[in-house]
Amino acid sequence: MSQITKSSILKEIEDYCCNPQLITDIQDIPQDLSQDVLSQIPQSWLGLLSLEDVDFTKLRELWQPIIHRVESIINDLEFKLQGLVILIEDNKPPSLLYIFLNDEELFFHRGFPPLKETEIPEKIQSFWPMLPEDFKTLYSIHNGWTSFFAGAMGHKPIDEIELLSSEEWMLEPDVIKDLPIDHTKTIFVFRSGGPGYLAFECIEPEPKPLIFWSNNPTQPDLNIKFWTNFNLWIMTDMESKDFNKSTMDE
Repeated sequence: MSQITKSSILKEIEDYCCNPQLITDIQDIPQDLSQDVLSQIPQSWLGLLSLEDVDFTKLRELWQPIIHRVESIINDLEFKLQGLVILIEDNKPPSLLYIFLNDEELFFHRGFPPLKETEIPEKIQSFWPMLPEDFKTLYSIHNGWTSFFAGAMGHKPIDEIELLSSEEWMLEPDVIKDLPIDHTKTIFVFRSGGPGYLAFECIEPEPKPLIFWSNNPTQPDLNIKFWTNFNLWIMTDMESKDFNKSTMDE
């Protein structure tokens, strides 16, 4: 197994970030880091940082508020996660990089700091109170946790949640007419990396989870079990990742 270093990580991400810096342990915080940036880094992240042996007890503590929903994902992380570092870059908040290998090639999941109520965009403010409490709890851990390169395979950052009625989708009138859901009240919260999106139709008395297919928009999968699909999609993505050193040594 090739050694993961700060320079090898920076080499992979430098084309996707503006002035990236990495914090690999608590002694590694740049001297010139502004107090504003420092204040955005959760203290709970600092005890997790490692390029080799992740403290999975502490990682479980981080995810504890929602562990009953994502136990299978955390179990997979214990086998596949190679390390954790903090990424600092211009024009974005600090993020916690979850490091993986796939045939010795580096891949990452990126988690942003917990959501603040003031960060909820106006476009979804009326829908946010309706969403399931467990789903909103995800945002108390990370305001978005997705693959670094594709922005998929996890819950989107709050400012990237889109309505089906947004200009991004540009649905044709004939498609809108045949939709079995209200496109003005349907929000996308998870992108699979393919044509599938986990979404909620935010209607009373409670929002309905669904899978929207961009290649077959008038035939969404309705009445789905949200957490079953959330776990399944992420676990499927992790299947291709290499086992970590701890697992290989057993």
